[in-house]
Amino acid sequence: MATIRPCTDRDLETVWRIINQSARAYEGVIPADCWQEPYMSRAELRHEVDDRVVFWGYEEEGALIGVMGIQHVDDVTLIRHAYVRPTRQGEGIGGCLLSYLCRQTDRPILIGTWADAEWAIRFYEKHGFQLVSREEKERLLRRYWSIPERQVETSVVLVDREWLQRQRHGCQQEKLCQMTSQSEPLAPRRLLQPCGADCSQCETFKLFLTGDLSGLVNPETDYRCCWLPVDYPEGSVCPIAACCRQKALLFCGECDQLDRCERMEAFYAQPGYDVLRRRTLGAVSGGVESAGDGVPGVGEAEPTHNPCSIGNSSDDGACCRGRR
Repeated sequence: MATIRPCTDRDLETVWRIINQSARAYEGVIPADCWQEPYMSRAELRHEVDDRVVFWGYEEEGALIGVMGIQHVDDVTLIRHAYVRPTRQGEGIGGCLLSYLCRQTDRPILIGTWADAEWAIRFYEKHGFQLVSREEKERLLRRYWSIPERQVETSVVLVDREWLQRQRHGCQQEKLCQMTSQSEPLAPRRLLQPCGADCSQCETFKLFLTGDLSGLVNPETDYRCCWLPVDYPEGSVCPIAACCRQKALLFCGECDQLDRCERMEAFYAQPGYDVLRRRTLGAVSGGVESAGDGVPGVGEAEPTHNPCSIGNSSDDGACCRGRR
């Protein structure tokens, strides 16, 4: 059984080995003057931990398979040092870690990586992050990271939807909606997909965070969940998500053809799916969490027929797996 847990000082040697084994992929790809052997020294790893980078590990049968760090800096959260053992890459382990850590913060999330590491950029883009402009990435790297100027020149920054929405609406201090009570210290954020589906309410998605990929392909339509790794051998890509990627949109509400899109009209016409339509339209009119939009938020319950909770209704709530 796989688990995701915080790493301790006793894990640092294993964390160091995983980082340096996986970072071999950078050799000959990133600029030669940015490569060193080992890629990260033990002293550098210790410095990162002392600088409040908290590492989490994906563990199977007592062995760490992948690691990823999270660091809170001022008003944002950084995802740092994401690595999976080379022999276990392509199994969705990195996606599990990333999704889990994204739920541990209510701040916008920023990720930095090498500009030449195209595979890493594709990975983060697949999970909803977007590249920022050269000018913006330089501003962000200098403000939130402590790295050499050469690394600023040769890196990129990707940001999550919350950061983009706050920038667009000028609401840097807006509090993200929490889906659990205020007494819980680490309440999950909404994980909205292009159609308006909220993965944080999905029981199958919660299993996915533990490494269980079963149920993430709809047997009726063959559509795969948005969170499955690209090289997962089963299921076809959801046409709604594919359409948004093709048009470079965050979600369907940004599309000027939404009001006359036959695919979305049929999708939202399904029993109980009106909540997704209202959530999408609410985001268009001022943010998904805007008050008075009729979308369940803090202290409000979802409808009995909940299209955002796979397995919680007789129709199996196929918002993530795609009755689309």
